[in-house]
Amino acid sequence: DIHEHGEDSGAIDSTFQDASPQKEDQSLLLEADLFALSTSISAKEELIRQLQLSQEKYESMREFYEEKLKEMEVILSEKEAETEKLSEELKKLDVGNSKGKELSEKLKEKQRQVSELKKKQAELTRLTSVASKNESQISRLKGEVSDMKHKKVE
Repeated sequence: DIHEHGEDSGAIDSTFQDASPQKEDQSLLLEADLFALSTSISAKEELIRQLQLSQEKYESMREFYEEKLKEMEVILSEKEAETEKLSEELKKLDVGNSKGKELSEKLKEKQRQVSELKKKQAELTRLTSVASKNESQISRLKGEVSDMKHKKVE
């Protein structure tokens, strides 16, 4: 009987020894996954922090640029009106007339100014759209971090 108990005990020990390395491997894999998840969470939280700082700086710049954009729209309207007026005056004069040549040169200069203003206006408009892209990226990253934290808890 004792001899049989000894064998049973050995069989049980053998079963625990077989299961132990498997559990240890699973535990190591779980720890590695948890570490990777924690690292990813930290990296994304840092990215969010940097984006938020960038967004705050951008907001003050955006206000400045929006004011400049309004000023530019007024100037652009004035330049377009001047261009139209010169164009009308030019139509009334003979092409060979020296006044006509002078007006033609002024018209070309006004058109160049209008073109430059429109380019600057487009760039300012593009800059103001960056904020919404940053805001959506911050929201997306916050969602990802939240999901990761839920996975970490599970």
